[in-house]
Amino acid sequence: MCACVCVCIVLTICYLIGSYQGDIHGNFRDLSCFEKVLWRMGPVLTPAKFLFLGDYVDRGKHGFEVVAYLFAQKLLTPSKFMLIRGNHEIRVVQESFTYKWECVEKFGEQLGVEVWEATNKVFDVLPLAAVIDKKIFCVHGGIPHPDLCEGLISSINDIPTNLPNPMESNLLAWEVMWNDPIRQDDIDASIEEQLAINNGFIDNFARGTAHMFRSSNTAGS
Repeated sequence: MCACVCVCIVLTICYLIGSYQGDIHGNFRDLSCFEKVLWRMGPVLTPAKFLFLGDYVDRGKHGFEVVAYLFAQKLLTPSKFMLIRGNHEIRVVQESFTYKWECVEKFGEQLGVEVWEATNKVFDVLPLAAVIDKKIFCVHGGIPHPDLCEGLISSINDIPTNLPNPMESNLLAWEVMWNDPIRQDDIDASIEEQLAINNGFIDNFARGTAHMFRSSNTAGS
């Protein structure tokens, strides 16, 4: 799954699936709809590439089926199916939601935990970002705080690719998965002041972790 680096380099034609377009979150029916519309003849015969932006499990009832399908397609066409890691491809998050218990329910307590752990070992080495045509920066969450990477995408490649617990072991990885753009409607005078002082970033009050950012400030305007 591009485990040698944390940033995938992607060339067009490429479809983006996930994040603000809608995370899959265990919804196999939606994934089947994508298949019928985007790669009806199968990815081998489809000229486009497909970049999935994470959050494959939790919430929906078919996280395992989604993961099994995506892993199978990745093995079949490794240069066309690209998967990056979202903030639900983390064990501690899944334990607070549904994926671990889904595996236990479907496979039994012992085998279910083994299946859950096996899929997470793949999640541990998924890339965290992708760049399309050297122009479009893609992550599940958002732009990390510049203090963590000096504004360089290449800094993400310094993150260890076997990353079972990003919350404790790598703050840059955590921000790439959890940061959010701030909505204009949420900006009042106090937040405006904080954004101005902190290069367009504030604490992510919606999630209680990582940061929120405003694109106009981070672009240097």
